[in-house]
Parts: sequence; C-alpha cells; structure tokens
Amino acid sequence: MEPFSLYIHVPFCRTKCPYCDFNTYENIEHLIDDYVRSLIYELICWSKYIDFNSKNKYIKSVFFGGGTPSYISPNYITQIMDTVEKNFNLMDTVEISLECNPNDLSQEKILSWKNSKINRISIGAQSFSDKFLRVLGRDHDFTEISQGFSLARSLGFNNLSLDLIYGISGQNINDWKSTIKQALKLQPEHISMYGLTIEKNTKFDWMVTEGLMPNPDSDIAADMYEYVEEEMYRNGYTHYEISNWSLPGKESLHNLTYWYSQEYIGVGAGAHSFFSGIRFWNVNSPNEYINLLEKDPLIDNNTEICRGFCAVSEIEDYDDNTRIADQLILGLRLVEGVNESIFNQSFIDLISKKYKKEIKELIDIGLLEITNSSIKLTKRGRLLANEVFYKFL
Repeated sequence: MEPFSLYIHVPFCRTKCPYCDFNTYENIEHLIDDYVRSLIYELICWSKYIDFNSKNKYIKSVFFGGGTPSYISPNYITQIMDTVEKNFNLMDTVEISLECNPNDLSQEKILSWKNSKINRISIGAQSFSDKFLRVLGRDHDFTEISQGFSLARSLGFNNLSLDLIYGISGQNINDWKSTIKQALKLQPEHISMYGLTIEKNTKFDWMVTEGLMPNPDSDIAADMYEYVEEEMYRNGYTHYEISNWSLPGKESLHNLTYWYSQEYIGVGAGAHSFFSGIRFWNVNSPNEYINLLEKDPLIDNNTEICRGFCAVSEIEDYDDNTRIADQLILGLRLVEGVNESIFNQSFIDLISKKYKKEIKELIDIGLLEITNSSIKLTKRGRLLANEVFYKFL
C-alpha cells in the first residue's frame, strides 16, 4: 500500500486575522494543554485502528497547520512528534512542515522544532509592506519577516516557504512588485501566493457589507498574477500549482497529496481526512473535540470509520460521481494538469468521455487544453479556474 500524509490542526491564534475563515480561535489559550493531550490520544487511536485493519503505517509527510502552530510552546510540538514517531513509520524522505508567524521565529523555537524533526517551515509573511500588513490585521512587520527568515536559514533550515497575499485593498501593481522583489531577495525554496477573497462571516465581509472597504478588484488582481507568473519563471521557480511556485525538487509534498487525491489523515478540531476511500472530518469546536477524546473511545478489530469514531462529526456521501469530479478538479489545480504520469490513462479516458460536452466548451473559450496524455488549464484558465471547476460540479 502507498504511504499516507498526516495533517495536525492547531487552532490557536494570538489574534484572528480579519480575512480568515479557517477553524481558528483567539483567547482560548487555557485549552492548549488539554487540546494537545487529546491530539496525542487521537494519534494513538489512529495507530490502533491501522494495526487492527492491517493497513500501511508509513507516513510521507506531516503538516502542522492552523491556526498558528508556532504560537504554542515548542514543547507541545515535541510531544506530538514523539507520539507520531512512536506510533507510525516515518519514511526516510518524510517532509515535516510547520506553519509559522514571522514574529514566532526565535532561536529557541527554531532549534526546538529542528530537534523535533521539523524540516520545513512555512512562514505566513503575507506582505513585505508594513502598510498592507496593517490592512491585513497582521501583528508582525517587514523587519521581523526578514530577520526571522535569515535566522531560520542560519540555524540549518534549507526548506523555507513564504505565503503572500495579493489584491489587498489599496494595493497597486507597483506595491505588489515591491513585495515580490523583497521575497525573492530571501531566496526561499517555495512561495505560495493567494488572491485576497472576502469570505463569509469574517471581519472583512462585515467591512465590505458596511461600505467600509471595497471588494477586491479582480482586474488588478489578474495583472498581479500575470506579473508574478513571469517574474517567478525569470528567477528559476517552477509554477507547479495554481497558487504555488518552487525551486526544482522543492514542491510541497504534503499539498501534492491533496492534489493527487491520495490518502491523508487529519487530527485535531475540524481536521479533514481522506482514508480508506472515505472523506470525513472532525468536530470544529476545540472544547467538544477535547470532551469527545476524553471519553476514551474504544478501538478494536470491529471499529469502523463513522460518526463517533474518535472525534469524527461527518462522513461525506462519496459516490463515484463525486469522486471523479473531485479528482478532476484537484488535478486541474496542477499546472501539468491531469496526466498519465500521476492519473492512469483509464481515468483520463473516463473523464474525457463523461465530461465531453463541458471539456469542449472550455476548450472553445480558451480555458482548457487537451493532449493525448493530459487535460490542463490554459494560462487564461488559471486566472478563471473557479469558472472551470464549476462546470464539473
């Protein structure tokens, strides 16, 4: 059996960003100790389940996401990783990533993460302009990004990623070019860049509704995206997914698991999983998550993945039509598209037949292209990807 990936959700934040709709919380630090204890127990439950079902326990990637994993004490990260190592088999090539705020990049934390086998740090820079960092509600500044990045590099991290946001209110193309220039000066192995979207029930959503802030300008955002495609190529980066660029061989192995529709287990409040052909997710509330794991769920050879398994709250009705659409949409996020090097030819033939009408329409309007061995978005299609994906839902 193929190795799987492991996602570990840490929902704690110093402050919640006004654009964020993830399952994250501020002012619940009093739960951290119980939450980590529950995370550890959930990992042990999964280990028992896999043992009883004679499934492969090899892990190819671990990803600490959030929330802000770097916000909690590094001792907690050590406890979690010790549990992972004792209960699963980490591959020799395993990628272990941790999301981090720039102002958490202290020598003490970096060295502790390194000792815990973390070998990739994803830094939430978002912008290299103090002005736009304030607009985004971030509590770090330009200097902390550069100093923290350089410190991590000097302490031996050779796989560092930056997250950036474009299309921010008031941001023009020259502002964006300045951020890209500063980011490239640091020579990160990987950069993720996301256009700002106004998500429901966020502070930005309220501000737009009240007329306190305009909706992002899609034309300006498109100009920024087109600029960065050319600039990243010019600087030796491979554009391998709609929003992601890397130096050769430094693609995010964990995120490729999602885009290749491969198996992963998510632990923690609100974490999603795709395992044994089933899609499911845990309860969102950290309090409820803790309470469910404290009940000491029984795992034996009759245990099935269902509502009530550990902290699972929902199982997706994952029929063949949903599975095929999911694999196609996730695969199309890759710049190389759905091709026979990852997806077998029978799957390509199946979607070519099943979506023949939709594919032809998208080809005719220049959003999709097809060859003998792949189906992929065009350059224009990457700008209008959501319109393409909607056709297959």
